[in-house]
Amino acid sequence: MEQLSVDIAAKIQWSHWSSCESSFNLVLVPHHAGVYALAEEVMEVESQAEQRDGCATHAVEPLIIKRRKLAIFAVNETSNLAYATSSLFALGNPVGEHLAHSRCYVRYAVIEDAEQRHEVYNALQTWLTLSTKRAAQPPAKEVAVRKESAEKRTTSARTIFPAGM
Repeated sequence: MEQLSVDIAAKIQWSHWSSCESSFNLVLVPHHAGVYALAEEVMEVESQAEQRDGCATHAVEPLIIKRRKLAIFAVNETSNLAYATSSLFALGNPVGEHLAHSRCYVRYAVIEDAEQRHEVYNALQTWLTLSTKRAAQPPAKEVAVRKESAEKRTTSARTIFPAGM
């Protein structure tokens, strides 16, 4: 969303997040052109053992939800929001299968102007691509530690013979 201009961002009126449990949850989606985003709920969990002493977790320990987030996994533009969102639940649609097995949500914005809708869609798609790339890269500190440990392994004196000799 960093790519959106201030003018466009100010004009967009996004709906609230709606659960995608079934197509009945999306009955009130308007029959207008617009952009919609699909997101999956992700949770950071911690067991009570980790909370107490940072030790390894046991399978018996109950999990505590630290934080709940929505991770956007798709952005689309359409000439009919109601049709596009309800077709997500059509038989054979791979997105519909994902929606059925995960806690997913949809949010939409009505944007009648085709040029503006396409501009918003492109900006959101760029943001999503960049965010995905950033999330896939390890933090800089982690990279430095890995590089340092790799250098130590290659420069340390190694025996020529296997351990059993």
